Amino acid sequence: MAQHRDYYEVLGVSKTATAAEIKAAYRKLAMKYHPDRNPDNKEAEEKFKEAAQAYEILSDEKKRAQYDQYGPEAANYMGGGHGHGPAGMNMDDIFDAFGDIFGDIFGQTRTKSRKKTSGPEPRRGHDLSKEIQISLKDSYLGTSYEMSYYHFVPCTTCAGKGMEPGTSAKKCTECDGNGQIQFRQGFFMYAQPCPKCSGTGYIIPSPCKTCNGQSRTQVYDKFSINIPAGIYDGAELRISGKGDAGVYGGPAGDLFLKVLVLADKIQTCR
Repeated sequence: MAQHRDYYEVLGVSKTATAAEIKAAYRKLAMKYHPDRNPDNKEAEEKFKEAAQAYEILSDEKKRAQYDQYGPEAANYMGGGHGHGPAGMNMDDIFDAFGDIFGDIFGQTRTKSRKKTSGPEPRRGHDLSKEIQISLKDSYLGTSYEMSYYHFVPCTTCAGKGMEPGTSAKKCTECDGNGQIQFRQGFFMYAQPCPKCSGTGYIIPSPCKTCNGQSRTQVYDKFSINIPAGIYDGAELRISGKGDAGVYGGPAGDLFLKVLVLADKIQTCR
């Protein structure tokens, strides 16, 4: 049966060390002996694995208690070092188990998995702002104002879905719907937008030909609004749903109108 060095000795800490002290000691050894910093150095690789094996036991409260009670040989029965000793430990297992440690060393955090998606998510449209001018008389009595402007509306061909009728979006198989491709180089974890789906997490096999898969089109809109009597210069009116249409079925934004009251041209005789 393989003999194990005392794990407290491996990490260079006392048997009364706190969890934070054990973690700090392991981080220090991981930096010193990491294979990327010691290429083709078998001795450093073994020390790196040995430190990971020690940390695996001492960082787990239950395993540490068993180790303190039964001593170094207890590691043979607790799965310490995956049950194979330092020489048999797999580097990928170490990175997967303690990736947060390596992220902490370099001031990084592990890349969080994004929510998987199999289709576009509805998003609210943008609010729009316009200015209108009315006379002093109209501000006092109230009036009807004819609005005209360009804005986005839901595509009538695909009903705002962005796909040809009868078709649907598919989850991207390249990134499994995450929108990102992750890879590791040494103890660095990288993520980049999926090249197949451009980071969306889904593919639209048959985009709507009218809106080119954008779910909305731009139109020149006209409608009348009522300006209430007594409105003052600089007042703002909000017209719900008259901003840009939402994307893929999301709610439309609002239109905000700033009312400018023109000075009266009639001058009083002196």
